[in-house]
Amino acid sequence: MPNQWNRFSPGWLTLKLKDEEALASLDKEFALFVETEKQRSADVLSKAKLLKSIFIGLIALVAIAFGAAMVWLLIKQKSVGLPSH
Repeated sequence: MPNQWNRFSPGWLTLKLKDEEALASLDKEFALFVETEKQRSADVLSKAKLLKSIFIGLIALVAIAFGAAMVWLLIKQKSVGLPSH
């Protein structure tokens, strides 16, 4: 190799190709991000399950109310003696 290419002589500009500390930091940040997203997803899923239970309960109450109203109307119709169609 020519003397001018001596890599140990001063004046050479070098670029670090891989920064291990930055990679480790990025890995830790990504792991934290993944964990945070998992927690957020679990929270959203639990809220969705709660809302689903509430809506199913409300639908059941409405169905019971309609059923009770239908039975009440049938009993009322038979007690009044109205002709049925």
